[in-house]
Amino acid sequence: MRLHPNDFEERSIIKLITYSYKRYTNLFFLMAPFLVILLFIEYYTFYYLADNSNSVINSLNPIIQFFLDNLTLAIYFSFLAFLLTSQSSNFFTLQLISIKQSLHLLVLLLTSSVIYFLLVMIGSVIFIVPGFLFLIWFYLYPFTLSFERVGVIHSFKRSRQLVKGNFFRVLIVLLFFLLLREALYFVLTAIQPYHILSYILSSLVTIPAESICLLLIYFSQRSEKEAIEYRSFLKELA
Repeated sequence: MRLHPNDFEERSIIKLITYSYKRYTNLFFLMAPFLVILLFIEYYTFYYLADNSNSVINSLNPIIQFFLDNLTLAIYFSFLAFLLTSQSSNFFTLQLISIKQSLHLLVLLLTSSVIYFLLVMIGSVIFIVPGFLFLIWFYLYPFTLSFERVGVIHSFKRSRQLVKGNFFRVLIVLLFFLLLREALYFVLTAIQPYHILSYILSSLVTIPAESICLLLIYFSQRSEKEAIEYRSFLKELA
C-alpha cells in the first residue's frame, strides 16, 4: 500500500505542493509511464482531428483541447487512485492492475467528462460565473468515482460536498500547476523545436504532482468532514 497515514492531514497550500512533489519523487517510476502513454494518445488525437477537420471545426480547437485535457486527467486521476491503494508490490503487476481498474471505469469517466465539459461550457456561455463554479466544484469527480463506487450524478454531488469550504484552495492549486506547466512549455519550446517533447516534459513535471495535490485535498476533506482516517479508509475500500 502506497498510501500513508499522514496523507489525510490538513496542510497549507505551500506545504501541500511541497509534500506532493516529495511523494511524486518517490513514486516517479510508478506514476510516469502511464501518463506518457496518455499524453501521446491525447496529443496525436488532437492533431489528427485538427488535420482532418474543416475550418469551422478547427475554430473549436481550444474547446476540443479542453475536453481532451479533462478526459486525460480524469483517466489519470483514476489510475493514481488505484495505484496508491493496490496491494501489489511488483512493478508490472501494479501497472497492469491500476490501468485495468481505471479502464474498467472508462465508460463512467467518459460520461462524467462529457457532462462536466457541457456544464462548464454552457455555464460559461450563459453567465460565465456558473461555468467557473462548475469547473472547481466538480473537479474531484474522478476520485469519487474511483474510491466511492458511485454513479455519475452522485460523483458530482460528492465532489461539490468535498470542495465546499475549500473552493479557493482547489482554485489556487489548479492555477499554480497550470501556470507552471505553461511556463515550462514556453521555455522548452524556445530552446528546442519539438512541440511534443515540450508538451510531454512540461506535463510530466506538473500533472502527477497536481494529481497528488488534489488527491490529498480529497483525503483531508473526507477526514475533516466525515472523520475518515487512514485505517477507516482502508476498511471502506475492502
